[in-house]
Amino acid sequence: MLCCKFEKIAVMSTDETKVLLYDLIENSDEKLIPILYSLAMEYNHQHHEYSEIFLAELKERHSKHLSGESKSYTWDQIKEKITRRVR
Repeated sequence: MLCCKFEKIAVMSTDETKVLLYDLIENSDEKLIPILYSLAMEYNHQHHEYSEIFLAELKERHSKHLSGESKSYTWDQIKEKITRRVR
């Protein structure tokens, strides 16, 4: 029963969890494989590093914000603008 094994994962070692996953994949139907693959890919994309170009742009925008060179709004100001446009 998978749910019982799943509940034990928190106390299992990484090696034990890997064995369980290998077994699950080996004995699963074809519908589960793409789901597990998508889950793993999504997890990996959350942990990627940003490019130097992106970081330079972010740093420039932050500097402009701090110096007052660019317009900035509080969350309340943004909600107010949206509310006025919707009415």
